[in-house]
Amino acid sequence: MIKDEHQPCLQGMFPSWITTSSNEGEPNTTVISQIWYVDEKHVALSFQFFNKTKRNISENPYAYATISDPSTLKQYNFVFKEKK
Repeated sequence: MIKDEHQPCLQGMFPSWITTSSNEGEPNTTVISQIWYVDEKHVALSFQFFNKTKRNISENPYAYATISDPSTLKQYNFVFKEKK
């Protein structure tokens, strides 16, 4: 669940990381410029230029994301599932 304390992390000040895995278990971690807040249970990602990430999510809809608070540098980790 995305709380108010996470909002500063979703403003694009610091990049975020997303880790996905193929069905065979091969991991892929990439830096993304921003994760967009949709509501307390949803975020949006742009798959522009992330072919392997997009392919992994189409095979295995779970991903792990790390976001950082720009004022405290505190990091938060989330596991999420792509909504189809």
